[in-house]
Amino acid sequence: MSAPVYHLGAGAIGCLVAHSLASLVPKAPPVTLLLRTQEQLNNLLSNQNRVIVTKDYHQARPTSAVQVQGLDAARGVALRDIETLVVTTKVHQTAEALKPYLKCLTPASDVIFIQNGMGLADELAVLWDARARPRLYQGVISHGAVRSSDYDFHIHHMGNGSLTISAIPDSMEGFRYNQHNTTSDKPRLVEMLQNGRGLEKTNELNVTYTTPYELMLLQMEKLVANACINPLTALYDCYNGELLQVAQVSGMFSEIIRECVRVLYKEYRFLEQDPAASVRLGHERLLSFVVDICQKTAKNSSSMRQDLVHLRESEIDYINGYVVRLARKHNVHVPHNAMMVRMVRGRLSLNRYRANDAIKMVL
Repeated sequence: MSAPVYHLGAGAIGCLVAHSLASLVPKAPPVTLLLRTQEQLNNLLSNQNRVIVTKDYHQARPTSAVQVQGLDAARGVALRDIETLVVTTKVHQTAEALKPYLKCLTPASDVIFIQNGMGLADELAVLWDARARPRLYQGVISHGAVRSSDYDFHIHHMGNGSLTISAIPDSMEGFRYNQHNTTSDKPRLVEMLQNGRGLEKTNELNVTYTTPYELMLLQMEKLVANACINPLTALYDCYNGELLQVAQVSGMFSEIIRECVRVLYKEYRFLEQDPAASVRLGHERLLSFVVDICQKTAKNSSSMRQDLVHLRESEIDYINGYVVRLARKHNVHVPHNAMMVRMVRGRLSLNRYRANDAIKMVL
């Protein structure tokens, strides 16, 4: 029997990955969701321990359900060695969410982070010393998914995409010198998803394993897209596709992109040595890339928009905020990204004020 796979973070992406693993044939590993609270566990139990996925991007909109297990944090601390842990929490929640399970992770454990934004390495550096560090991996996912509500485990798979995973090097040198190396040391998760087949007899998440350098370029592309789409959909309270109807949105995209690329080249100097990077991070290509995502995910509601609607802290500090931190470090002016950070924080405080005011009126 395969070793259990544990999932920390039961949002839309976490549940989508858990569903794909639990649906593998002929042998699916046992899948356990590590939940924050007893309330979340009760919600899973009331859903008969099922994670349900509807493929809205498919014309027939097929729906399938799989069985998973659940543990809240109070019971999760009793776990022994964890072989594979998938982390899909918000980046700013990662260190705190991992703390109860650090003793369960050994140098033989695989920990795979599938999250938005950049700057995760700084968060992880304080958690392990070099000898105790598990095998760390990071993933970039382009699938679009939303939960029906915060209270159920029914996921709507809005857009089909891919999942690319790579090892996280011990230092920046690992990105530079591995850029042309062949991949090695695949995590068990990748082996399972590539070799197994889902309910539709396909590699449902379109999983690939690549080098740290290639993944970093993918992260940069996604950072730029998120820096454009996420804050603007949150501020305008609109779907991704509706952004393209906003007057002068292309100009806003362009300014955000220019600032992002400028600071990325300052921080990652070795990009200048790779001619392919100048193509991948070229302005016109990135602008087309952002517009294409808006079109392909037209009916998606970005995670940042969802966070603000539900009065939750967003990942703005690891998207536009990451750009702002690099800009300060290198003395670069990034007014548009800085404005996005201030406005998203302000919109969240306004939403919370309105919600509190509404409660007072009811009382």
